Amino acid sequence: MSREKTDGRGARPSLDGCCVLVAEDEYLVAREISSALRDHGADILGPCPELEMALRMLDDPDRIDGAIVDLNLRGRLAIELAEALQGLGIGFVIATGYDASILPPSLCRVPRCTKPFNFEQMIQVLHREIVRETRH
Repeated sequence: MSREKTDGRGARPSLDGCCVLVAEDEYLVAREISSALRDHGADILGPCPELEMALRMLDDPDRIDGAIVDLNLRGRLAIELAEALQGLGIGFVIATGYDASILPPSLCRVPRCTKPFNFEQMIQVLHREIVRETRH
């Protein structure tokens, strides 16, 4: 899969051929994240508004290249999802309004994008995490 693409303004992250899990319970936010990812060539898995739905997506982890994870999915912390992604070696970004202090030590080094989101920055960070994880 292509990892970089030039768009006339210089190199920008390309997610062509990448399947990205979106775990977000706010409809409009999920739509905006999905749209930004599609604009960079990604295929979307979800959006998953509930923790159980997102965890079921991990039944076939080979189809998932990366993920955007909101920490609060309908009132439930998605720590289990984040740790499962980490354990599978899937690069992801935590998208949240929560402070880092809510994270267990195992997730403190996972990149976070805080609300309100800068979608271009989110894509760049996710791209970096996907590339980093595919090197292992």
